[in-house]
Amino acid sequence: MSGSQHASATIASLERLRQTAFEWLTTPADKANENIAVELRRTLVVSRRAVAFGATSLIFLLLALAIFRGLAEAALVGLVVAVALFWRYNSIVGATRASDDPVAIRAVVEAGLFYSAAISLAGVAATTSGAVVLMVLGALVVTGLVFGFCITNSGAPRYASLQSVIVMVPLSSRQAFPARATCGWSSSTRRSGSGALSC
Repeated sequence: MSGSQHASATIASLERLRQTAFEWLTTPADKANENIAVELRRTLVVSRRAVAFGATSLIFLLLALAIFRGLAEAALVGLVVAVALFWRYNSIVGATRASDDPVAIRAVVEAGLFYSAAISLAGVAATTSGAVVLMVLGALVVTGLVFGFCITNSGAPRYASLQSVIVMVPLSSRQAFPARATCGWSSSTRRSGSGALSC
């Protein structure tokens, strides 16, 4: 087999794998609903307003990350988030224009999985930062977005579950080695018995 034939065979195998994964993720868990699988897949194409809400939440989190952890870390995480949001938005726009095209719906699903990984990265960076304000904000944002997955993608429970796992497993695993919180009472506060909590 020549190099070009081998490459073509590899690409074809990957394409079959992508399609198999897409069909499994978006096939209703209840076999009684398999006859409306196509309609349920269309519900995965969420509104642009939903995308904007998620983007706004992540932007606020990235701004907080820049303030409490520095621009370098925020820029690195922000780059991944920006790519995820761009891909997700474009896939949804494409699927909106061609709602009957299964390839367009598959693009939405694949973009959604990468988006989940980006959220997980931002959540881990925030909740392990050691800054109490950032840890709380990160947990709230991540929890809200995961809840959104479960609602908007309820037509494909396996897909929604996988998104939740991608976000929460790294976050939960990282919490086994939590960062030390940087908030505490200053020494002058402890001596005098008055003062404010500093972060």
